[in-house]
Amino acid sequence: MTEFFAMGGYAVFVWGSYGVAAIALVGMVALSVLKLKSATRTAAALDAARKARRPRSGTQPPPGVQAEPARAAAPSAPVMEDVRP
Repeated sequence: MTEFFAMGGYAVFVWGSYGVAAIALVGMVALSVLKLKSATRTAAALDAARKARRPRSGTQPPPGVQAEPARAAAPSAPVMEDVRP
């Protein structure tokens, strides 16, 4: 068993490599969890801000607020007709 852990005299390099790989994997998992929490907080804040905004056109503005003028609709693309010989 000690020969296995000695790795033929290369134990420092082998176990060191395993250690570096384990630290890298744990670090990546930790960073992923932190970024997920940050993204979740950002999404919640954006959702709350979206809900707090005034509704889009088609609804009545709150009392005392003047309605914005309607914007002209963009021209639609021409429709290609099915032409068969």
